[in-house]
Amino acid sequence: MENFTARLHALAAAHTILSRRQWAGAPMADVVRQGLTVCNGELGMGGARRVTVSGPDLTIGAAPTVSLVLVLHELATNAIKYGALSNATGTVSVCWTVEADGRVSLEWREQGGPSVSPPKRSGFGTRLIRDAITRQLGGEALVDHAHDGVVARFVLPTGHFNPTGMAAIVTNPELSNPDGESA
Repeated sequence: MENFTARLHALAAAHTILSRRQWAGAPMADVVRQGLTVCNGELGMGGARRVTVSGPDLTIGAAPTVSLVLVLHELATNAIKYGALSNATGTVSVCWTVEADGRVSLEWREQGGPSVSPPKRSGFGTRLIRDAITRQLGGEALVDHAHDGVVARFVLPTGHFNPTGMAAIVTNPELSNPDGESA
């Protein structure tokens, strides 16, 4: 019941960030952070962070927001129970990039946790991760249970990202004038 409740909270959190923006999508950084809220204080401000988040400024649509929050919540829960966040020294990094063809790649990388081995069975969480990315979002999903830490790589189609958010990717803020227009 605890897993169900936690997943329900993650779903509610995804709806919260979308409702703040009238269901017009959400900044990718907010979506990732919301998916990681199960990490509690692990995603701290300053000091030695155990969870790091990085990537370009872009906006993801409403439908993929919900799926992505649930996927990240599942990965974070597994990291806390069995992976890099189950000890005092492990770390997780989540980063996303825009590929040359406009698709967005997201990588989850655990390091410093206990030795990893592939799961003996495919449970609900494993199916949720795989199916949310491939079936619901039409993307690609690869989860590698490498000995030194889980690495998950997802590639999401361009159509899930708001064109105004994509424009923010190619606009270097350092090259913008004070009015916010590109130089």
